[in-house]
Amino acid sequence: MSTETATQQPIERVLSLLKHPRRYSHGYSTHCPAHQDKRASLMVWEDEADNHVGMMCFRGCPRAAICEAIGITEEDLYVPGENRPKRDPSTIITSFGLGIDKHIHPHFLDNLGVRDDKRGVIIPYYTQDGKPYARYRLRTALKASDGSTWNIDSQEPIIPYGLQRLEDARKAGFLVIVEGESECWTLWLHKFPALGIPGAQLHNCLQRQYLTGINRVYIGQESDEAGRAFAVGIEKRLQDIGYAGKVCILDMQETCQAKDPNELHKRSRIAFKETFQAALKQAAKSSGFTPDICSLRDLLKKTLPAPRWAIRELLIEGLSILAGRPKMGKSWMILQIALALATGGKALKKIDVECADVLYLALEDPHRRLQARAMQLLADDWRERLGCFDYATEWARLNEGGRDALEEWLEQHPQARLVVIDTLQKVRPRRTRNTDKYEDDYSDIAPLKELADKYHCAIVVIHHTRKAGASDPLDEVSGSTGLTGVVDSVFVLKRERGRADAVLHVSGRDIEERELAITFDEQTGDWTLAGDAEAFRLTWERQEIIDVLHDLIRQNVPTTPLKITEAINVGRETKKSRESVRYLLHKMTQAGDISPCNDVYTPNRPNSTNPPNVPTDSQEAPKSYSSGYGPDSADSHDRPVRGVSGNGQNGHKKEVPPQWLREGSWEWQKAVEKNGLADMQERRASWFAQQKGGEA
Repeated sequence: MSTETATQQPIERVLSLLKHPRRYSHGYSTHCPAHQDKRASLMVWEDEADNHVGMMCFRGCPRAAICEAIGITEEDLYVPGENRPKRDPSTIITSFGLGIDKHIHPHFLDNLGVRDDKRGVIIPYYTQDGKPYARYRLRTALKASDGSTWNIDSQEPIIPYGLQRLEDARKAGFLVIVEGESECWTLWLHKFPALGIPGAQLHNCLQRQYLTGINRVYIGQESDEAGRAFAVGIEKRLQDIGYAGKVCILDMQETCQAKDPNELHKRSRIAFKETFQAALKQAAKSSGFTPDICSLRDLLKKTLPAPRWAIRELLIEGLSILAGRPKMGKSWMILQIALALATGGKALKKIDVECADVLYLALEDPHRRLQARAMQLLADDWRERLGCFDYATEWARLNEGGRDALEEWLEQHPQARLVVIDTLQKVRPRRTRNTDKYEDDYSDIAPLKELADKYHCAIVVIHHTRKAGASDPLDEVSGSTGLTGVVDSVFVLKRERGRADAVLHVSGRDIEERELAITFDEQTGDWTLAGDAEAFRLTWERQEIIDVLHDLIRQNVPTTPLKITEAINVGRETKKSRESVRYLLHKMTQAGDISPCNDVYTPNRPNSTNPPNVPTDSQEAPKSYSSGYGPDSADSHDRPVRGVSGNGQNGHKKEVPPQWLREGSWEWQKAVEKNGLADMQERRASWFAQQKGGEA
């Protein structure tokens, strides 16, 4: 050994033997002489911790091979005969030292924004669009558990690490979820898409929109108790947020014989990719789904239980949406239905229902309003009849514990027939930008569909319709077709603001598609089923023409089709065309409701605002009317009601009841609204009894 070599420090001698070393951070970067290095994969530094020259080839060449390539031994890396003091463990770490400890080139960490700080190493976090996030981690020790904190100058929520690289996962079709940042560095280095959860207890920072377009998720599980708890927490979180892709548990110890990806990387950089790829395949196979393929012949031989009805022929078990415009009476309707089930009464005042347990989530109503509405809708004997009617005015979102709380209630109430969620927006997961609307809508309420099917219960969510109309009522439901696609039934409520009558469009997998006419009493809050919407609509539209004709005649305005159309459309949200009015006038002329003369029309029926058989409060009821005594006549119960004679079958005469006693007629509907259904049915029965008595 020459005198010059003997007097050189080990770092100086090693650098003199390497090809073009360049200063980099706290050391030097150069080409590794132990392999054909086309990139500067060798780092050399003076390590004060144990008094030697440190060197690391990031392609995996051992230190002995590197020393042999430059003609020295490993003993030459140390200063002979000198003992330097050991480094103080409290010494502030650097990104260079962190990279060396993880066997990851410091330049790779630099590209990720990892930087030195006077307190330690700052690890920045980024949003999905690559912008720096307000929160970052400060690493003060090589091992995160020994020293890692969040910056305190921001109160923004914690997010996962690596959101800016999720596009790589979408291209690959899968994602590996691990704990911490260094595991992400290792996987990214080997071109595997990864997302880091910054702590075993922070799995709630994982949101469904992050996983859009990713069909498979692997959860990295370490062998210790904390590692297993982390995997369980992430798997449950994926269920809560409605992730619909495949979930596989990647047990690192079982598949790779390593604690975590970084330990596998340190053991063999060259073999890492092949080993980890094989581990993913094994995890996918062990977590694979085995379909239950059945025979149709066997199915046809089975006796399956019939579906449970909440309301016979109307509301069946499963998930349903009740949609309508704001302030149209949706909440009144569903509360009325819920109370009917809880008391074993009549739904929509017409359909008998069995008493059952009900859960009502009145998420837009305070206790005072719910109490007032319930007292208004319930009968006086509610204390004897009211069964289980549980309610809540606050509820967690489905992905934040709301689904689990709902399932717990259903487990405790096996007799439950109805769960109401008013409204959907209060429980659906929060959305962020850059997500697929259809997938969001579908997965938002898929957990509710699962619960409804599992517990054979009707779950009804209240939702709004869009402002723009549509020819198909299902297209009027606000949102994408993902909402209407996942539910079993859709109810769309349509009502002109200020009018009592409405149409309820019913559509579902197990119920008949139809439109029902219903009427709303703003004084009592009751909805009443009136029958088929088409027949009701025809009666109502004709009466509307009659009313307009009377008004125009009273104002000395010619009752031409143009003037009639203009009058009908005053204040209407949906305008009628002149052609449709002409067509209706033609049909009414054929029916004898009106009489035309030179394109001017005269009504042959009374005005609904004050028909002779429905007097105002300031008038006495007339004692007689061409079709009999009116429903409000003081002695209509005591005196016989004269009907209209008509020719029956075989030429025999038969008595036809007056218009106000004919179910489905406009006069009948108005009389029911004023006097109540029970009273009108009694009067109708009395009329027919009189006819039979007269014949005898």
